[in-house]
Amino acid sequence: MADPQAETERIAVGYGLVVDLALARGAPKPLTGLWTCEVDDHWAVALNGGDEDAKWGGFTIPRFHCAVTFNGFPAGLFHAFGGTIAAGRAANEATFCAALRRALAR
Repeated sequence: MADPQAETERIAVGYGLVVDLALARGAPKPLTGLWTCEVDDHWAVALNGGDEDAKWGGFTIPRFHCAVTFNGFPAGLFHAFGGTIAAGRAANEATFCAALRRALAR
């Protein structure tokens, strides 16, 4: 069985990488609305820094949450302290974080 503490820590790392990418790509500080990014050919992300829920694709993103798609399909909804992300072979926390790190290196 998966360790919930470890899963929460991995999601927090992913959230931190999304924030780092947003700042690196020129998102306003403070982020007061929805910021979106095509991370690579597979992953896309939306970060809601606003005070209200935001719409993106098929998601309703609560404030301070991040929504993720993989190949155009919903793959996660999380915040800095937990949430859910895909757990498949190609789409999972590790591959998402790797894509974010590659995007940050560009």
